[in-house]
Amino acid sequence: HKEVPAFIEVNKVALANDAARGQGETLAGLATLMNCDAKTMGPVMKKNYNKIFVETNMQPAAIEANLNQVVSSNSTCKM
Repeated sequence: HKEVPAFIEVNKVALANDAARGQGETLAGLATLMNCDAKTMGPVMKKNYNKIFVETNMQPAAIEANLNQVVSSNSTCKM
């Protein structure tokens, strides 16, 4: 999904905020791009927030890699 890094780049701050809450429009948009269920993905992102957003100035590819790792281990997506 080559749209995912671009989406993360543009929405990084909003996505981090949504991930911290476990819900939100940006999180739902990302879930759609990744063929995930936002209702399932939200809590997983919230629980694993520190694993996904390790540092504030992370590159989108790093965030995506962390996200893929967390999401695939919790099988919330049909990747």
